[in-house]
Amino acid sequence: RDEALANCSDEERVALKEITGEDFNPRPDFPITEPEGPGQKWTVDTALATVRGRKEFERGRSLFFSAKCAACHRLRGLGGAIGPDLTSIPNKFDERYLVEAIVHPSKNISDQYGSSRVLTADGQILTGLVIEKDDGDLTVYPIDENAKAVEIDADEVERIEASKISQMPEGLLDRLNAEEVRDLLTYLMSAGNP
Repeated sequence: RDEALANCSDEERVALKEITGEDFNPRPDFPITEPEGPGQKWTVDTALATVRGRKEFERGRSLFFSAKCAACHRLRGLGGAIGPDLTSIPNKFDERYLVEAIVHPSKNISDQYGSSRVLTADGQILTGLVIEKDDGDLTVYPIDENAKAVEIDADEVERIEASKISQMPEGLLDRLNAEEVRDLLTYLMSAGNP
């Protein structure tokens, strides 16, 4: 059920509300707190070493939003839809795979969520997730999580090529301290279930 809903658009999830009973709203109704840090340069092994000890589910849930995971990813109906829905993580991946995907996002890029480089007629190069509309126009979601989506008319596109750089930026964990990394990973591996 969760995987089927994860493959639905926001509009489809709202339309299915009567059948699923899901109160679909991709925005949280709980407080979001910023990371306390201090952070560090995390490796796969140092991040995995944090998962022992007392875990705080609510802080992990809050960090999913304040650490910018939810800008692109959805978990249990909350968050963005640019990257894959993370609700089924525990059914598909172990902790090591998850941490490797966060620390080294360009190592394994899904064809479905890979970035592209778009060369425009005026020589501009845009890199990001490219969505092609029915009329051939493009929407490019840049890699920089703070950048706005860019609309490009079909007749302005010179070339589109696959990028070897993930849409997900490197270093997203680096603002977090060890307890915050532990709580965020716990939240992700629990698929949002306390």
